Amino acid sequence: MVWVGAGTNLPNMDESLRKTDLSDCYAKLQVKDINGVPCSGEFVTQVRKDTLNPTWNTYAAFPIQPLPDDVVFVTILDHDDLTRDDYIGHLEIPVNELQKFSVAKPCDFVLTMKTHIKPTNINEPSTVSLGVMQNSECCNPQRGKNESFSVEKEFWLIRHGESKWNEATEQHSVGGLMGNDHPLNSTGIDQALNFHNVWTTKNNTNETMTDAEQGFLKAERVIASPLTRAIQTAVLTCHGHQHLGGKGNKNLVLKRNLREKKNKALSLDTVGQAVGDGIAKRVLEQLIEEKWKEDPETAQKYMQTIDYNDCNSIWWTGISHGDSKGMLTSRYDELWAFLKYMKEKSAVLVGHSLFFREMQQRYLDEEYCGQDKKFTDRLKAHKLDNASCLYIRVRFPKPESMIKMDPTIVAAELVFGSRLKEKHEPDEDDKNEAAAAKVETKA
Repeated sequence: MVWVGAGTNLPNMDESLRKTDLSDCYAKLQVKDINGVPCSGEFVTQVRKDTLNPTWNTYAAFPIQPLPDDVVFVTILDHDDLTRDDYIGHLEIPVNELQKFSVAKPCDFVLTMKTHIKPTNINEPSTVSLGVMQNSECCNPQRGKNESFSVEKEFWLIRHGESKWNEATEQHSVGGLMGNDHPLNSTGIDQALNFHNVWTTKNNTNETMTDAEQGFLKAERVIASPLTRAIQTAVLTCHGHQHLGGKGNKNLVLKRNLREKKNKALSLDTVGQAVGDGIAKRVLEQLIEEKWKEDPETAQKYMQTIDYNDCNSIWWTGISHGDSKGMLTSRYDELWAFLKYMKEKSAVLVGHSLFFREMQQRYLDEEYCGQDKKFTDRLKAHKLDNASCLYIRVRFPKPESMIKMDPTIVAAELVFGSRLKEKHEPDEDDKNEAAAAKVETKA
């Protein structure tokens, strides 16, 4: 299990295009024997756009038992849409050498460069951080060395509250139709605060709770989409949670792959505006602007320390296209890998209606669907209501061959009075999609 961290000081392979363009970097990993013969399939990370210091923070799982003298080959490339991808550099690391380093304490391996283009800092090497997941970092610490495992984990999916959307759709302005990355509106903030009030009241008054509701109180991580409305929902709904700040002193983690599904090129509400530190700044500014102009200290009270994770470079799908089926599959694959191999066995995931609904459509277990057909059919057809929460238990299989094995959702439950939207009920996502389709058709 190889952890792929970040690259540093990579050369700008796109410098001849526009002054603002930077490399669009990705990595390929494969295990080969001492003679260079492949003994694993090839793992390919997602592309990190316009950055010379890409952060992947992803796990590459190889369903093999490597020998100590096998070699992990890592290739770093720059993605190009119209021409062949540019080769930046590579690493050849013996397995017994790589196994000295962990996820928590990786090694910055120096790339052997295969390009004449120099990095910005010519006095520093270009590196990629890598490590091997140690048993102490694993959610199954009793596993044997390099042994694969199956595991079940629990997640609570919270859809963001109602967001602001540009009501000037009749102007049919392609550039300003819906705006980018809308924050919560006042109603959405109240919805998130109401959800927070429901679970804290139940907890403080010892009201009867289901097992899934009790599990929410103990969830070991809070992870959010980097879109503003999702982060705002996370800090409001989970304020005071023991594993968000508080006693656990854990940061709010962002994952780019939790962002909303982008159906069309003009679904601009899924396009971000900020990366890195700019994300928290925007979240706070928009909370103050919409709800707490006269009391900015209250908005600040809800803010949490944010781990930007893989959101320190452009994390959204561009305005020229939507998310293809293959792009979505890649996003789900990397998200599931992160969730399986993180040490925690439970987490709150704060995200979006279309992404969560497609998750149900793709990954609900057939046997479970047969046991509760009415409910699971609704999960596949309907969206979560704003600031509603769906508990799911996910079974991650044990990889035993090169055949791709997907996780499955083996149980689900709406918690804390949450509900699914009925198809006849108006929904902001439907409005945005309809408006985008109308302008796209006109264009």
